Amino acid sequence: MLRQAFAELLADEAMRRNVLSEELMVDGVTELADSAVNIRVRIKTLPGAQWAVGRAFNTLVKKHFDAAGIEMPFPHLTVYFGQDKDGSAPPVRVVLQGEQGIGQEEGAGPSGQISVASERTQVPQGAVVNK
Repeated sequence: MLRQAFAELLADEAMRRNVLSEELMVDGVTELADSAVNIRVRIKTLPGAQWAVGRAFNTLVKKHFDAAGIEMPFPHLTVYFGQDKDGSAPPVRVVLQGEQGIGQEEGAGPSGQISVASERTQVPQGAVVNK
């Protein structure tokens, strides 16, 4: 995907004028972080053009990753309610507290919080989870 993005970058005449070498140098993975895989690539550019070329390349990388179904890593948390990961966990009743609406309890305040309650899980009855 990185090489395809670079080929598309060179197809743009304005960008090609700023690139000194028609070779993308991929140094490889430089860091494995909690929610990121950092890969260093180098593109030789005219002095002062590195920022515009870098932005254009990053935009194309994102476009090619999206087309290939490659998601950008992001921090996330998965919660399992006392059962295996195979989906056999019992359903959890979720009640939104805030403005009155469908499925919301009358008299709930504008706290913007979610109450989670279930008799069949290890979550305490009425535990509150912030959005």
